[in-house]
Amino acid sequence: MTEPTVLVADDEVGLRESVERTLRREGFRVLQAEDGQAALDALRRGSVDLLLADLRMPGLDGLELLRAAKLLTPEVEVIVLSGHGTVEEAVQAMKEGAYDFLTKPLERAHLVRTVRQALERRALVLENRSLQRRLDELVGAGEIIGGSPAIRRVLALVKQVAPSASTVLIQGE
Repeated sequence: MTEPTVLVADDEVGLRESVERTLRREGFRVLQAEDGQAALDALRRGSVDLLLADLRMPGLDGLELLRAAKLLTPEVEVIVLSGHGTVEEAVQAMKEGAYDFLTKPLERAHLVRTVRQALERRALVLENRSLQRRLDELVGAGEIIGGSPAIRRVLALVKQVAPSASTVLIQGE
């Protein structure tokens, strides 16, 4: 299995390098971006599993970067960092889809634990999507066309009984 890639976006070079050293020692591949735009460019190039984004950066700030990252690659997990964050900013970041909001100075063990948990969540979400697609293929839901509440209830029932060995007959017009 390849090592997860973490992108650190912060305008403080010392913090970026410290986080990179910490995470590399833990077996992560780490990329750095000096501002939000550079981080967005790195995300566009692909294969970033987790983004650590400073809340206050010149140009594209952390919340704007969070929104753009989630639009570009919805499966990327984002942890927002701030040295001066408010409760309101933390709540807003979480509402926008951030996995967590960490305050500076960063405590190394807490950072590593949070990064691991965020990546574990990402892996579970990706696995869930994969299993959902496989289940849809097995029950033929991909071939059933319809979006009405009635057909959605039927599809939900089909998924519920799909794991059993029983034969199911669906009738209707």
